[in-house]
Amino acid sequence: MKTLEKVNYKGFIWPLIIGIILWCITPWRPAGLSSQAWEMFAVFVATIVGCITKPLPIGGTTLVGLVVTVLVGLAPMKDVVNPKTGAVTDTGVLSAFSNSASWLIAMAFIMAYGISKTGLGNRIAYWMIRRFGKKSLGIGYAITGLELVLGALIPSNSARTGGVVWPITESISESYDSKPNSPSRKKIGAYLDFMAFHANILSTALFITGAAPNMVAQQMAQQKGYTMTWGGWFIAAIVPVAVATVIIPLVIYKMF
Repeated sequence: MKTLEKVNYKGFIWPLIIGIILWCITPWRPAGLSSQAWEMFAVFVATIVGCITKPLPIGGTTLVGLVVTVLVGLAPMKDVVNPKTGAVTDTGVLSAFSNSASWLIAMAFIMAYGISKTGLGNRIAYWMIRRFGKKSLGIGYAITGLELVLGALIPSNSARTGGVVWPITESISESYDSKPNSPSRKKIGAYLDFMAFHANILSTALFITGAAPNMVAQQMAQQKGYTMTWGGWFIAAIVPVAVATVIIPLVIYKMF
């Protein structure tokens, strides 16, 4: 049974000291910076220091910084709109939560957790290894295939690799008595790790939902009048990814 983490009160000391010092030297800020910009900088630096000293988990520390930003009047809670023109005159701190990329990342980690807990990722992986894993090169192709399959299911490269592919890769390496902290890593472990890294790049490139930056790129393109659909991205990427899927495992195999 999990319990709530205890607050590390000593961890608040340095963020408070640094934040207050930076705030107090606002009159001597660099030329060209408004007082509001410098005060925002003070809160930002204090939050970063808090993420290092960890008085709370990083998520909690970040929320504290967000709350302080609102309380001291540096930013409103929601967007301020000019009633005459309809234009946004001041961006609210909660506006980022309306960005679909933020929710895509959250959804991705929830999906990765579910796929990991249900064992679906393991079943897909070991089925591929049973079919293609007679040789170490075949295992490299199996890992690549696993990444490409999961790329369509888990819309985050970090969640996909960290939650599913990496634990499986590590398990396979150790089953061949290839340990990461000994010379035995050269048996097969180093090859599989390097292969998993490149397979993740391929799955990221194949799907527009393969990673959060892809979705951000889609939104930026849309603002400029370009429309990128899931199907259009997939069709554009399928040929180079297919070629790389065949060549890269063989090249890395020859390297190792």
